[in-house]
Amino acid sequence: MRYTCSTAGQLAAEVVHELNTPLGAMMIAVELAIGSLRNNPEQAFQRLDKAVQAIQQMQHVLAGLTDLAWQQGPEC
Repeated sequence: MRYTCSTAGQLAAEVVHELNTPLGAMMIAVELAIGSLRNNPEQAFQRLDKAVQAIQQMQHVLAGLTDLAWQQGPEC
């Protein structure tokens, strides 16, 4: 399937949504980890692990977009 310039806006909106969700999760996880680092290091570790998972999710989304871009080539 080839994307046209008219669908670029839709694709951009989907990308923003797909990346904002894990970014929000990362922000919450890191803020909570900072708050619990002194009193509960194990809980801080678990929260930071959630941030790592969110980063991996973003990397997966970006890898898929990179593959799509290479397949489609420049259209606009």
